[in-house]
Amino acid sequence: MKIKIENFGPITDGFNKENGFMDINKVTVFLGTQGSGKSTVLKLISTFSYIEKALINGKITKRELTYNKFVNDFFSWHNIKSFIKPDTRIIYDGERYNITFLGDKSKPIIQENNDINIDYVRPKICYIPSERNFCSAIPKVENIAGVLKNIYAIVSDFAEASEFLANQEISLPLDNFKYKYNSSTKKKIVINKTGDNILLDEAASGLQSMIPLAIVNNFYSTPENVFSKKTIEPISNLQRKKIENYISKTISDLKLDSIFQILWQLEDEDDYDLLKTIILHLDYKELKSATMKEKAIGNVEYKKQSIYLKRILHETIKSCFFSLVEEPEQNLFPNSQKLVLENLVENVNRKISNKLVFTTHSPYILGSINNCLYAGFLKKQGKKIPDNFETKYIKPQNISAYYINDGKIESALYEDNNLIQINHGLIDSCSKDINSTYEDFCKMEYGE
Repeated sequence: MKIKIENFGPITDGFNKENGFMDINKVTVFLGTQGSGKSTVLKLISTFSYIEKALINGKITKRELTYNKFVNDFFSWHNIKSFIKPDTRIIYDGERYNITFLGDKSKPIIQENNDINIDYVRPKICYIPSERNFCSAIPKVENIAGVLKNIYAIVSDFAEASEFLANQEISLPLDNFKYKYNSSTKKKIVINKTGDNILLDEAASGLQSMIPLAIVNNFYSTPENVFSKKTIEPISNLQRKKIENYISKTISDLKLDSIFQILWQLEDEDDYDLLKTIILHLDYKELKSATMKEKAIGNVEYKKQSIYLKRILHETIKSCFFSLVEEPEQNLFPNSQKLVLENLVENVNRKISNKLVFTTHSPYILGSINNCLYAGFLKKQGKKIPDNFETKYIKPQNISAYYINDGKIESALYEDNNLIQINHGLIDSCSKDINSTYEDFCKMEYGE
């Protein structure tokens, strides 16, 4: 996934390399001062990835994607339609679609990539705005008129995750703090270090900001969670029909005893457990014959068909998590920022197809993510890393970072003896200024 942005809101020239295209990696970070355009870029990534998903699933058609629909249905959702200029140019290069939007009011250009080898993994896209405190501080925020739609969305996602996890004490990425949603009283509760119960809307601002972020990311980063509950149907009738029609045809064409003869071919895949859970949820029974399984796995035609089975399941069901987070450090003490960042990395690592994109201007967040990168660097060299980093390291090829300043975007990564790191100095030059001023005062007191 890549995106090119020119002359939209505070972004003017856009990215200064790769013909203007920014690579949206497994983990992508945007740095910059307030008002520089970090959130603007995040909102555009969220918008265009959603449009691609809607095109693939037939929720919208290319013909319906007019200039006005882009502006009034999609850009207004994030309240960024006023950022369009006559010379605005946005090009999104996705997995299946290339989408070009121009500010001259011409019809957007939609081009489909017909490469049958592309396995599009449908994401649960979750935009987590800085206003996420609304989820915690204001009861029934959905009843307040004029609230942005992206706030309603995080309120809804937080409520859904809380319902699924109801009456459980969920550990938070803070030492000895837990969260619990009481399904009887409808109360959201924070359990502190001493075991006291505190209503979330009465808790500290850092907890109010962090808990919706943590609960939503922890829950949706493992898609199997949705299928573990029978109280809510995770597959729509349209999705069910699409999958069942394919399975029925495959069973008939190949004269199978069970679709598991095809599914077994995928046992070594990262998300085999999810694929199996989906098939079981649809009431298909797994054969128990070890002999039949051994024979099936050696069948070349079954192996070929498994590629199509995986593709249709990935395309139809939300099989990964795409988390877009504004300022995970919001209202948090430095050590808490570190814990939250590490928890976000741990969540994105749960699935190969998960993605995490976030904005920050915290040196503690950057220092923490650089530690995750260093751990990934050592892991690649075959060196032993601390046990607590085994689920938190970032592979060097899986990071992108960009610095936004004065309308321009540049890479924030640098390489030192093959170690990829984010340039800490881009946002922490203030520390040098503070220390320099302190040294000047010392000289005034004691003399040169």
